[in-house]
Amino acid sequence: MRFRTASLQIASKGNVRRQLLEFGAFLLLLVCLCGPIAETFDFWDHTLETGNDIEYSLVMVALVAGAGFGLAQVAGMVMRTVSLTSCLLSSFVASCSCAPPPVASTGYSPPQPLRI
Repeated sequence: MRFRTASLQIASKGNVRRQLLEFGAFLLLLVCLCGPIAETFDFWDHTLETGNDIEYSLVMVALVAGAGFGLAQVAGMVMRTVSLTSCLLSSFVASCSCAPPPVASTGYSPPQPLRI
């Protein structure tokens, strides 16, 4: 499927990525909710005798993965905010007359392979 503009293609990729993340979060919540229900009807592993509990181990893994999703979301929001702030700040500094003057060249010539 070809898109006519690049903005539609980028928006489509963003929507698919968001839907996949939402589906993954839904699966994690489903595991967290079904673990205790499965423990209620549990008769195949003897938790009190062996100390092994598969359901709650799986729930703990799902909770850690969910916490990772949450931290990634918060980190993304912070990065977007910092990026926007730095763009606004750099445009303010560039327009400000108190910006330092450009550094003069020292007369150093780059090595031969780096010359254009």
